[in-house]
Amino acid sequence: DKVEAKLPLKLTDLRLREKNIQEILDEEGNFPFDLKDGRIGSISLTPGWYGSIEIAVTDIVLNLSFSPMKAMRAAMAPAPSDSSSEDDGP
Repeated sequence: DKVEAKLPLKLTDLRLREKNIQEILDEEGNFPFDLKDGRIGSISLTPGWYGSIEIAVTDIVLNLSFSPMKAMRAAMAPAPSDSSSEDDGP
């Protein structure tokens, strides 16, 4: 479906899709928190005179819970090696 919007645009009372965000956070595997829920009070998009656009976000609320198991896994994981420094020759 096509949605048309005119600028300036203001979106209010937005809820975050915590499952999608948590999947992104879990990809790295070293973030010791789980996102329980979140919301954004408002997002405003306002065009400028020379093709610029201003984006203003208010009232961001994230509810996180600490995961001791994730913290332990991150602490026990081997440190990432920097392969570029090994390839640098004299």
